[in-house]
Amino acid sequence: MVAGYLVTPEPYERPLTIPSAGVFDSPTVQLCVNAQWASILDGLVGQLLTPAIWDGSGQPVDDVIQQVQLLLVALGSNGECP
Repeated sequence: MVAGYLVTPEPYERPLTIPSAGVFDSPTVQLCVNAQWASILDGLVGQLLTPAIWDGSGQPVDDVIQQVQLLLVALGSNGECP
């Protein structure tokens, strides 16, 4: 399992279903937000690193957490919006 999981402030009564697609698989959408909001979203997305949020265990949860880590890296890249 991946080390360094975050703890959510409240327990999840309905865990999230692990998506069948990778975070950057097609079809994709583009999202442009204010830089201040991006840091807030980064913190919220970081909560998805918590295994208890996901409906499952073992390798599927490890895999989805790796996808979340890729998303966090992308959020930190500060790309240009069209």
